[in-house]
Amino acid sequence: MTQMQYDAEDIIGMIVFIFGTSGTLGWVDFSFFGIGLDDVLYTISADGYASQLTVGIFLSILGLGIIIATNDFAWRAYSGFQIWLVIAVVWLVISPPFVPIMKTITFGSDLGGVLAFVTQSMGAGFLSWSG
Repeated sequence: MTQMQYDAEDIIGMIVFIFGTSGTLGWVDFSFFGIGLDDVLYTISADGYASQLTVGIFLSILGLGIIIATNDFAWRAYSGFQIWLVIAVVWLVISPPFVPIMKTITFGSDLGGVLAFVTQSMGAGFLSWSG
């Protein structure tokens, strides 16, 4: 809960976040009691398009939640840049199942996946460091 350095809670949040993001992108194939990172938790269907929330996405959101919750949880204390960073990282994590172009960019090419991973990880890392 210190500013401008990493705490143990931040490190745990980063590990969960990176593990979930790596699983979402298909880089880590992990199964625990038969549950893998690419297993679907919830499917939303509309107009012939199905969006799936996987274990990896859930872990990414959980890791980001840990990072935000262990920081200065007063939104008034967040700078405009930090608020924008939270929105951008959450968008990059949540949008691929719901926005077809983001799914194509993120999962359709290795370069897109690497850029998404680096951007998400740097954003989450800065949030945990700055708060």
